[in-house]
Amino acid sequence: MYRLLVGFIFFCFAFDAIHAQGTSVHEEGVQSKFRSGIGWFYKGLGVSGESSDRLNKFDRFVIDIVYNDWRGDIPAFKGPWSNIGINGAWMFDIPFTTNNTVGMGVGLGFSHYSNRTQVVFFKNYEEKSTIIGSPVDGHKYKIGFNYLEIPVEFRFRIPYGDKDKQHFKFLIGGKIGYCIQSHTRDMVKVSGQRHVSKDIHLPDVNPLRYGVTARIGIRNWSLFGAYYFSSLFKSDKSIELYPFSMGISISLF
Repeated sequence: MYRLLVGFIFFCFAFDAIHAQGTSVHEEGVQSKFRSGIGWFYKGLGVSGESSDRLNKFDRFVIDIVYNDWRGDIPAFKGPWSNIGINGAWMFDIPFTTNNTVGMGVGLGFSHYSNRTQVVFFKNYEEKSTIIGSPVDGHKYKIGFNYLEIPVEFRFRIPYGDKDKQHFKFLIGGKIGYCIQSHTRDMVKVSGQRHVSKDIHLPDVNPLRYGVTARIGIRNWSLFGAYYFSSLFKSDKSIELYPFSMGISISLF
């Protein structure tokens, strides 16, 4: 998972650097020496005007540290606190107003959803479904999914104090993603030795994931929530689970 996330971050920065070449911004007060290609302010297919050049940059590269859970055939909030996942998104910032109090964000994201569940997931190859069973004493289980996503959100900012830098923000939108990898893991200790077995690609994983997202916070920090309308598995004979996440978002710039 971490190698996929590092690769995604490297791709975003490399793509941004290519588009930033030779486009210096001469105005004072901007946070960057260069008009960064994918990360600057856009209106449609073109870069926005001079007024946007003087705006500070927020919510362009966002990382979410979240608690993951689900509802459905397994009740919510029955898993351990360690159901931790991580999301990353590189976003176009598209202002609708001169001072960027109302705007839109759209980009490319990566999401790792994991749940250290207290049940066992089994593959039923004959029916191409996924079922659950009771855990075995001493074993620890986990199920995980990695997604590439397209996030879209409407952005509302209310300046306060230093209006160029301080603001309350409310961002609401959604995202659609494609599952690039899924796995289950079983860990047990025998005679002090840790043994791990991992099974990848469950037979009926729903490849598409889509849902709504919201952030509310101040400047670079916000609370984050996401709820997905798509079940983790697509077969009507599989267990029915609808994931959701909540946590903290950090906007690096």
